[in-house]
Amino acid sequence: MTKRNKTLILSLAVVVAVFAVGGIVLNQVAAHQLRKELAAIPGTKFDFKRVNISLFAGNVEVKGVDVTVQDSTGTNPQIQGHVGALKLEHIQWFGLFKGKAIAKRLVVKDGSIGLCGQKDATRLSAKGINLAIHDIGYVMADSSVVYNDSLYSVAVDSLDYIDAQGLSRIQIGHFATADAGPVEALGMRMYNCVPQEALAEKMGKVSVMWYDVKLDSLYTSPLNLPRMAKAQSIEIESIGLSGPEIVLLQDDRYPPAVPYPTIQESLNTVKMPLRIGQIDARVKLFTFLWETTHVNRGAFPMHNLNLTIKSVSNAPGNVMEMDIKSGRKGKARLDFSLFTKNDKKESTRGRMLIYNLEASSLDPFMRPLFGATATADIHKIDSQFKGDKDQMTNDFCMLYENLVLHAWDDANAPIQIVAKNSGAINFLANLAVPKANPVVEGKDPKVVEAQFERDPWLPYPSYIIQNLTLGMLKTVLPGGAVKKAK
Repeated sequence: MTKRNKTLILSLAVVVAVFAVGGIVLNQVAAHQLRKELAAIPGTKFDFKRVNISLFAGNVEVKGVDVTVQDSTGTNPQIQGHVGALKLEHIQWFGLFKGKAIAKRLVVKDGSIGLCGQKDATRLSAKGINLAIHDIGYVMADSSVVYNDSLYSVAVDSLDYIDAQGLSRIQIGHFATADAGPVEALGMRMYNCVPQEALAEKMGKVSVMWYDVKLDSLYTSPLNLPRMAKAQSIEIESIGLSGPEIVLLQDDRYPPAVPYPTIQESLNTVKMPLRIGQIDARVKLFTFLWETTHVNRGAFPMHNLNLTIKSVSNAPGNVMEMDIKSGRKGKARLDFSLFTKNDKKESTRGRMLIYNLEASSLDPFMRPLFGATATADIHKIDSQFKGDKDQMTNDFCMLYENLVLHAWDDANAPIQIVAKNSGAINFLANLAVPKANPVVEGKDPKVVEAQFERDPWLPYPSYIIQNLTLGMLKTVLPGGAVKKAK
């Protein structure tokens, strides 16, 4: 080896040693300064394993970050978080001379967070948090963060949220979205944490809706979440969801705190602009229950429910369309469509078609509500209705045979005069009612018009259900008897 080569190798070794020592010193200085700055933040405790700074690559990485944030007032929950690695990649060092700190990407790896430590406070936990934001920077002149709101990725595992009162909970197995693309959530469950009978008492003894929603997946059309948040508007082209089961319980043992809103009135409570182009739901079992006493509960299960809602919006003049297709055990099938306009009267029209229904299958639903049930072979129900949020007219036709009515002698029956005279009512009613429609085969069936006024102190679904029930009663009973019993 020549003397010149030895000198070159020695020079390179010295340069490498200088940069190595310089890098170690720089990382130590940076770690010391960062600890000092973080320690000065009141109510917050930071700790981390080490800081790595690469001048040539323009990378800054902080590993093993632990953070605790405690509200000094004690009104907010304590926040505890951990990040496996927090990294700024490809920092433009020369930008610092212009008062800007710009990096190619901010990366958070293997994060977790938890909210805890306070009574009557929101509880939240999440694991497996991975986040990347591209082209992110900090402008020193106005202390603002700038970034490309179309280039980002978020992935979270095991998200668990419980509201401050401990009444409802949301669990998500995996949540992900990237670069203003679709949002996907897998393994979801949304439910009330308290038993069905206890929720109304905990809410102040008022009418409530108890729910348990189990979904395999929920997905959306491409969404720019940062841009939507900045604009303070909800604009989604489509939402799809599917799962094994949804259970809803309308607990009407107590009166509501305020009158029940209609569908559109509920949407209009959203203050920011709202528009969802279409919602598609596919559920294997949907069960609607109606509790009117502590022991009586009306159940109405629907199998393989397909729900489509188009044009969900709070814009004036918007027309929302709803379509439901479902089956029940056996050959029964339900087709339901509803159109409602966002105007002062909430103009409404729709149609319900039911095929091949055994009337006795409705006993768990009808008995708690009316104290009476029926058996019959219902071949078809065709209910075409129109009106507004106050009154509805229903052109109704029910084709059936082998009808038998039965009133129950039940201490919890809603209509006690029927319960106390159930024997006489059963005898007289089954003498008077036609056993079939049409009464004579080959003749035209009976078609009735039913007008029904909505009671805002009853849930909106009852508006449709009671309108349907009125059509059934007018089909099998004389009109005067229906008017008197109303």
